[in-house]
Amino acid sequence: IANRYVSASKAHLGANVPEDERKDFFKWLDNLEYKTNGIPKEDLTILLKVDPKIGQKNLGDTKDIHESNLKHLTQAGKIYLQLAKSNSNWYVVDCIKAGKMKPKEEIHKKIMEIFGCYKLP
Repeated sequence: IANRYVSASKAHLGANVPEDERKDFFKWLDNLEYKTNGIPKEDLTILLKVDPKIGQKNLGDTKDIHESNLKHLTQAGKIYLQLAKSNSNWYVVDCIKAGKMKPKEEIHKKIMEIFGCYKLP
């Protein structure tokens, strides 16, 4: 289990790459990470979808350069959702309800449901 992996690099670095060059960048990054660096491909990715403004509030004063930039977070969020749509081993858990974070217990329950129905290859 990892918190952030190749997908985080795709979303956060990809947010700085022109959209028409992003597909080639992702191919290059996949080659670098999976072939050159030899890290294992992920079996399952769970995206916890949080509105960037709420995500910033959740972090308090401990934001890094990317977490402080709402425009960057919004663009990275769009890329994450595109990745989720184009990869069958991705699941999206919407963590927002009526403009606020859902209770931790509700988010946890959804994650456990995903684990319960997912079969490793």
